[in-house]
Amino acid sequence: METERRIKIDKYGNALLSVKDGKEALLNGMDISFAVFDDLREVDIYNKYSEQVLGYKAVIRCPENQDQDLNVYHRNHTAIWDIPEYYKDLDPLEFILMLCTTQTEIDRVKMEYAMFEERELVPLLQFLIFIVDYMRKYAIVWGVGRGSSVASYCLYLLGVHKVDSIRYDLPIEEFLK
Repeated sequence: METERRIKIDKYGNALLSVKDGKEALLNGMDISFAVFDDLREVDIYNKYSEQVLGYKAVIRCPENQDQDLNVYHRNHTAIWDIPEYYKDLDPLEFILMLCTTQTEIDRVKMEYAMFEERELVPLLQFLIFIVDYMRKYAIVWGVGRGSSVASYCLYLLGVHKVDSIRYDLPIEEFLK
């Protein structure tokens, strides 16, 4: 009988694997590009030789510096999201404002967008525009809305959820606390 394993998660939300578990995952054909490995020495050896032997750069990562500020970590990692260049170059504010039909909507979008900028979440909006476009293109069904995200009119206009926060007088502060 196989024992159930619990995956360790670091403070940044990365799955931490031992080299042994990583090797087992690779042998079973699993994608381990999501993982961070807990043995720096083994990872360095793998990364050094994988490009020479396999002909491509390894995607195996080591744990982040545990002293790194969480905001710095998120800023660094949103910059490397793998989305098409079109979406990285897209101006989310201009895109969302084109979806507005009234001055009330424009005012709400500008107010919310300023809050997204303050929190350095503009790359998140670009990513969400990409995700919604992708799901529509491939007819992938997603939910109508959940939790505090429905307080965002920007997310409503992008199609992330189906709850009109202006109509239901939902304050954006519920989402971007």
